[in-house]
Amino acid sequence: MFVANRRTERQNAFALAEDSPDAGGWAQEAERCRKALKRNGRDARLQIRYGIALKALNDLRSAEIAFRGAIAIDPAIAEAHERLGDLLNSENRTEEAATSFRRALALDGSLLSPARTLADLDKQRALKATTEADDEDASGEDGKDEPRKQLIERSGLFDEAWYLERHPEVAEAEMPALDHYLAFGWAEGLEPGPRTDMAAYLARHPEVEAAQSNPLLHFIIAGAGQGWSCLTRFYERELIQGSALFDAAWYQANNPDIAGADPLDHYIGTGAAEGRAPGPLFDARDYLQRNPRVAAARGNPLLHYIVWGARRGRSVRSVHRKAETAFIAESGYFDRRAYRAAYRDVATGDLDPLDHYIAQGAAEGRSPGPRFDAAGYLVRTPDAAAAGANPLLNLLLAEAIHCPIRLPDRSDEKSIIVRSGLFDPDWYHARRPDAGALYADPLDHYLDCPAGEASPPGAAFDTRDYIARYPEIALAGFEPLLHYIVLGSAEHRMIFGIERSRDRAVIAASTLFDADWYRHTYSDVAAAGLDPIDHYIERGARQGRVPGPHFDAGDYIERNADVRAANANPLLHYLAVGKPEGRLIRSLRRRRRRALRVWAGWPAGPD
Repeated sequence: MFVANRRTERQNAFALAEDSPDAGGWAQEAERCRKALKRNGRDARLQIRYGIALKALNDLRSAEIAFRGAIAIDPAIAEAHERLGDLLNSENRTEEAATSFRRALALDGSLLSPARTLADLDKQRALKATTEADDEDASGEDGKDEPRKQLIERSGLFDEAWYLERHPEVAEAEMPALDHYLAFGWAEGLEPGPRTDMAAYLARHPEVEAAQSNPLLHFIIAGAGQGWSCLTRFYERELIQGSALFDAAWYQANNPDIAGADPLDHYIGTGAAEGRAPGPLFDARDYLQRNPRVAAARGNPLLHYIVWGARRGRSVRSVHRKAETAFIAESGYFDRRAYRAAYRDVATGDLDPLDHYIAQGAAEGRSPGPRFDAAGYLVRTPDAAAAGANPLLNLLLAEAIHCPIRLPDRSDEKSIIVRSGLFDPDWYHARRPDAGALYADPLDHYLDCPAGEASPPGAAFDTRDYIARYPEIALAGFEPLLHYIVLGSAEHRMIFGIERSRDRAVIAASTLFDADWYRHTYSDVAAAGLDPIDHYIERGARQGRVPGPHFDAGDYIERNADVRAANANPLLHYLAVGKPEGRLIRSLRRRRRRALRVWAGWPAGPD
């Protein structure tokens, strides 16, 4: 169904040969490749030839293993991804096929023709999406794409009409625009809307591309919080101008070195990174000091506050007392009469009530009037409380922000995590009793811990194992649990529970598991590029596979009825129970030698 746009002469010869009905010739080719691979199993091109021959013989399972083996040896060969994609698509495994084609295109943009591949694939995807949507409507259950769709739709950065107008082939395939973007568009470098510049975002942050994750979702759940921006320069100007926190006349007057330059252009181009204040109500240096990740990224502090910080209750200070006084006075929230009546020292003092409030009353937690609950606001915004910031000023500045971009706040993140079922508050609290002393909700404690220091959120998700398994996730700034829920599960990333991670560590430390031997003995594990220990724990033990030449798993199971009854992993049982109890184990060599003696009619000999 999918044909390469350009091929080398050698590839064309293969393409023509695949149409040949001569099964005998392909059988001979497969046998030649098999023998050659015995001599040199690390030849990726030979693996591809072997896969082509097996596919021609209709041995699709073995062909898939061969193509995956070639990818494991050299992931940079585009043809291996293309061949695997063709095979997967022939089996109607369209999502896996799409992933292979995307990887092939990333390696060689001329290898596949998007015009010839996407039309058919989009139609298949649209049909599948429609069917799944009908199933979800009937069952009332959310699909696995639901968190991703909700985050993107609520952000306001995906413009369906604009996307369909720019990419009419999506409309022709009758596929929902957002489904197309999630399945194919982001990987093909398509923009989700007119307000974003994803190419520039990826160029500035190559770690996002290394994580192989949707860059828009990265911005929404990780990048924006670090001060990274995926917005076009034009849209950044629009947001800053509309915020009421940028004062062009004030900026020019307080920065005489920019004479002749447009104040807003200068601020966006260099002033923000230099920590210059954009106006009298926003102390950029203080904001950067309290948000070190934004400072480290040389991000624009005002843009960060507009897009992310205001919704999160990040604290802000002014740089000009008179401007702050006028701003609060005009709001109508400060009641001079009520403030004087509530505080005797103000009534008998010489300071104006508003001046007193700004100078010291706000920091002391005093109420500015009956229209504003300062104590309640500080409870809801712990960052402002910890900074000793003026709560009324912070409320007014947040209300002055009219940002159509809606990124998730803490309550949204908590809702996503709670729905996943991977956070167990009782389990977490039992292992982190300090959480209860510092936080009313242990989930807040978990989210505030740096990823590398966080305890697992529950028995089913080992945070440290996930980071160790996928280090690019942490490098890209993702919170591991959120990454798995929103992106990792859809990308088929592997997670281990706490017990599983401990099992892995126990096996890795044992001399009875030989990873090289396991990989060599079970060629399907090597061909698929799987980790031997992971494979043994997940499937190998249940399939009766042997972990190494010094531990005969079958013999151990035969000798121990309790292992058989519990259907336990024999190696883990031996290491945890059998070894301390002195139970006997055999090596494979001893068992084979014993079998040979019995076959020859000799005494079997002692165990």
